Formats: sequence, C-alpha cells, structure tokens
Amino acid sequence: MRHNHGLSPDRDTVVGRELLVRAEDVQGLHGFEAAADARTYLSGELFTRDVTGALSPLLEAAPDVRVHDTI
Repeated sequence: MRHNHGLSPDRDTVVGRELLVRAEDVQGLHGFEAAADARTYLSGELFTRDVTGALSPLLEAAPDVRVHDTI
C-alpha cells in the first residue's frame, strides 16, 4: 500500500514509501538515497512530530525504528 502522508517539498531524499500491513503490526517502509538521509529524516520534526506524534494514540509501544543499508 503506497502512502503520501507527511510528504513535503523538502523531503526530496525519500525514494519510496510503502506500508506493510500484517495481522500483528503495520510497518512503514521508506527508501532513501543514503542511510544518512534516513537518519536525518528520523531526527527531524516531520518524523518526530507529524508521523510519530500523529500515530501515538494508535501505538501500544514505542516505535521500533531501524535503518538498513544495502549494497
């Protein structure tokens, strides 16, 4: 499932966004040009306020955030 929530013009480093919906959880999968871009996004206001903040009423625990780098 593709989503566009939280997209803004300054997020041109985001290559792709997908939601993986499973019975046990929902995962937001984001693609970036580089791992550093992902870390910048995760520490920015867009993620901390708009994404995590907006979803906090729906979360049973703190989000499990991981950055994976591919070769």
